[in-house]
Amino acid sequence: TVDQAISFCEHVLSKHDVLAYVSGHEHNYSRALIGSETVPGAANPVWSIISGGSGAPYYAQDTPAEYADRVETFSTQQHYTLWTFDGPQVRLQVIGLTGDVIEDLLLEDGPLVPIPALPIPESP
Repeated sequence: TVDQAISFCEHVLSKHDVLAYVSGHEHNYSRALIGSETVPGAANPVWSIISGGSGAPYYAQDTPAEYADRVETFSTQQHYTLWTFDGPQVRLQVIGLTGDVIEDLLLEDGPLVPIPALPIPESP
């Protein structure tokens, strides 16, 4: 439920300074910053990343959701995510099955740092 997710965000993720929470419980891709405006008592903002991009029918964005206004990126395309970790930097690339780049950025605690699109490595 939404209440359980909010409690989890407040008491576990935010408390332990987690940068991002990734799930696939919805059939779409979305990225939202969940902070004290959304979750009262949240000490640190947490990126909520939903990556449910392969298979079942896709869901449209649920605009009445409590944090819908915080969703910064949304897509119903089939996709996969590519994560690169370099010290404290976390790079997230979201690639559609046709090879188009849905999103390519550095995740940080503060404002996001978009980076120029780079070629996606070919599969071996």
